[in-house]
Amino acid sequence: MREMDPMDAAPINAAATPTTRRTQRFVRSTAVLFAATTLACGGDGGPVDPTVLDPAPVIVSVIDIENFGDARDVEVTLRETGNAADVVEYRVFVARASAVDGGMPLAGTFERVQPASGHIVVRLSAAVTDEAGDALRQNVQYVAYVQAWTGAEAESPVSVVSSTFTLATTDIVESVAPLSAGTGGVAVDADGNVYVADFGTQLSGGTAGSTVYRVTTEGDVSVFATGLSGASGNAFDSRGNLFQSSIGGNTISRIAPDGTVTEFASGPAIVGPVGIAVAPGDTLFVANCNDNTIARVTPEGAASIFSSSALFACPNGIALASDGNLYVANFGNGTVIRVAPDGTASVFVTLPTNNLGHATFGNGVLYIAARGAHRIYEVTLDGTSRVLAGTGVRGRKDGAALHATLSFTNDIALTPDGTVLYFNDVDPSTPGTNTISPSWLRRLRLEEARTP
Repeated sequence: MREMDPMDAAPINAAATPTTRRTQRFVRSTAVLFAATTLACGGDGGPVDPTVLDPAPVIVSVIDIENFGDARDVEVTLRETGNAADVVEYRVFVARASAVDGGMPLAGTFERVQPASGHIVVRLSAAVTDEAGDALRQNVQYVAYVQAWTGAEAESPVSVVSSTFTLATTDIVESVAPLSAGTGGVAVDADGNVYVADFGTQLSGGTAGSTVYRVTTEGDVSVFATGLSGASGNAFDSRGNLFQSSIGGNTISRIAPDGTVTEFASGPAIVGPVGIAVAPGDTLFVANCNDNTIARVTPEGAASIFSSSALFACPNGIALASDGNLYVANFGNGTVIRVAPDGTASVFVTLPTNNLGHATFGNGVLYIAARGAHRIYEVTLDGTSRVLAGTGVRGRKDGAALHATLSFTNDIALTPDGTVLYFNDVDPSTPGTNTISPSWLRRLRLEEARTP
């Protein structure tokens, strides 16, 4: 796909200028196949004889790029199919879907782009209007279509319309706050505050982190608790206590709502603890990275081995799903292990990465941090996976989820209402894979919350 220079996409309206592309998000649009009978409009708006026209251009996709809530959200990709030598320019129109039943009205402010070989990309400007001259707005279904302007209306074929699309302001990645912390656990309380644990400066070696930070939705950062040793995974119980793993101290600490830290569980069943999942009744399940086991901790703090398997490769993230199974993300590879209520482990799904972060369950699906791939995946309980955020290139570019860049994403946590997914990234300026501090708390505003 070739992207046009902004000057090539200048609209007819001189006051309208294309925006610089920051991010993209595929909206409800699919490739439209070229119709056998080409539709065009004559100078009076009526159909003209398609037999005298070259084949019309084809719209390949419509993309929401900026989430501004106006025409700047729209990028149209087209390909020419006729004799481009006869085309002066391509004109991109947008209309309400309800307005094209009787034919495509060549009305409203349109965008133009010069002919080129292969795929042609044109980014719309805020001045583009629909067929009635109204600005594009949210919650309205639109279609796009392209006219190959040859200098005469009757000889300028028009494409088939695109699939319907709407302007989106969701599925957006945002950076919330920078942190002088290594990427440890992330948990969200009932009020929407986020608790981020400092693992330390490096994955191996370096200084172990001792602090848990509290971050408000506005990005204000404060110290919530200290006195830990390599603060890794964490999770809240039903009473508002935060249970925090200390991988360096082989302990699970209970942190009261006022920040008071007490040791809750330790011993031979707690070896290199990382992720924590809280079951009904406040029983804890803990992923032990150092000995490839899952521990169960009673509400009284008694720890025992629940599951041990050669399938575990430094179990990192752990989540309890609505089907009663635990789902464990391996730090040492891309495999998610399903652990049945009797402790039996089996391979659930393998994601395309060599290194997984943490996992959480909500909206009827699992959210998995593919740390080594710089992506977040959504996985249904039947094992179907899709990329939810990230291009696979390391970075910290905010914007539409599938076009934002992430950096060794480690832990993820869902807000109680299921609309926002918080996660922590290593600052992309850090070298290699061992250095994990400083970091960023980021969030993904989800398009829609699914229900189980």
